[in-house]
Amino acid sequence: MGVAVAVGVTVVVVVAVAVGGAVAVWVAVVVVVGVVEVGGRNEMDPLIGKEVVVLCANYIYTGVLEAVSHDVLVLSSPSIVYETGEWSDDTWRDAQRLPARRITIERSASESRFELDRSAARER
Repeated sequence: MGVAVAVGVTVVVVVAVAVGGAVAVWVAVVVVVGVVEVGGRNEMDPLIGKEVVVLCANYIYTGVLEAVSHDVLVLSSPSIVYETGEWSDDTWRDAQRLPARRITIERSASESRFELDRSAARER
């Protein structure tokens, strides 16, 4: 798998002429840079079909990873975790099933993503 860096540059020039002959000129340069995955596998592909946890700035989501694209994660049987309890516990202290069969999460909104493996927290 590789990545490509895409760069787009747009120059916008606005010229305004007032009734008294005054001229105003505004110039704006907009640069957009993005990273695009090219071919091959995504680092999340091995987790498809497995129960995952997605840590975001405000919420924790859990569910079965159904699909991954360059900009979104799709979780089926999704829940939002309001209180984790001990990470090594067998269940979440307060996780509520969302009223949807699947949800999408922007990858840019997720801080961390991993397969749910509670036994890993017991290995210390």
